[in-house]
Amino acid sequence: SRLAHRSTAVAVGAMGSACGKSNKASEPATPEMVAKLKARVDELKTSLPVSRDLTNNEETAQVLTLASEILASGIDIEDIKKLTYGGENENPAPPVLLSAVGAAESKLLLKQTGPHHLSCIFAMYGEQNRLRTKAEHENGQN
Repeated sequence: SRLAHRSTAVAVGAMGSACGKSNKASEPATPEMVAKLKARVDELKTSLPVSRDLTNNEETAQVLTLASEILASGIDIEDIKKLTYGGENENPAPPVLLSAVGAAESKLLLKQTGPHHLSCIFAMYGEQNRLRTKAEHENGQN
């Protein structure tokens, strides 16, 4: 699974250079950039798993790596969402890629906000097993 992660990271790593960079993430992509991005997304659709395991730390790391690559590409997040979210005639991309798009969009939105206070809420009643590692409990999410 580490090999799969590396090959996927290499595939999406070329997204920034293969698709070309716009000056800002908010600028629309040229048709050429969108075509190259579509080719990369299609590659990822075939190489990523069709489900998401929230207890798998490697998948979580992969989401963050892909999100960083999406941001580094400089392509508008809306163009990326159009290629990954699916529609009437197309299925959405695998959950790992969708999570990465969401994480990238969240980072872009956080950059637009001023200083803020962040509160963390941990396990709900009866959800203590999710706080454990996968090795400690089958539902552990670390």
